[in-house]
Amino acid sequence: MDGCTGKMNRISIFVFSLLFISYDISADDAISVLMQRMKSDTAVKISYQENRTLELFDQPWQGSGNMYSTAAGIMLREQLQPRRLLMAINKNDLLYYDPNKNIRHQGKMEEGDPLTLQFTVFQALINADEQLLRSIYKIEFINKPKRWMMTLSSKKNDSGFSIIVSGPLSKKVDTIIIKQADGDTTEFMLEADNTVLNEQVVNTVKRLYGELIGE
Repeated sequence: MDGCTGKMNRISIFVFSLLFISYDISADDAISVLMQRMKSDTAVKISYQENRTLELFDQPWQGSGNMYSTAAGIMLREQLQPRRLLMAINKNDLLYYDPNKNIRHQGKMEEGDPLTLQFTVFQALINADEQLLRSIYKIEFINKPKRWMMTLSSKKNDSGFSIIVSGPLSKKVDTIIIKQADGDTTEFMLEADNTVLNEQVVNTVKRLYGELIGE
């Protein structure tokens, strides 16, 4: 992958992880209660539309596909448009596969690495570790007339990087926006697929993960 594509894919892996946060929120919810609602004990399938506004390109980049999460901790993204790609997180492993070019990449989360720091935040979210989340990011909650919004920003410096997670009042998350310091923005619009059973999602993830690692 070239530098720009690699950057976009690393950001996308982190972003798609956040998509499996599943919770409702009201004006009276405390952060600690909200954190407990973020956990999911069953496999999840979410369809998504992705829009990237990049400084290096005149036109926005658009993509779509499905995202999966299992109780075993595997999070997998299958991009279907504009071309098929597979990405996954499994414990400390970061994996990427381009079927068209038959290219695979695998990396490790390393202490002190900025990307690892972002995944650490995600781990705090899915593990309902409010203390860890607060130690890394400033958290701001806003309830507007029709939507709630959670903003995560750097606690140590004004880096310009922020994550905005939002949804309709008393509803689940349907939008995640990542704002980079360089002006790049990635927006995900989400829709959970409630028609598939837990076993079906688990079997799909097993099949796709096997393809991802070459088994």
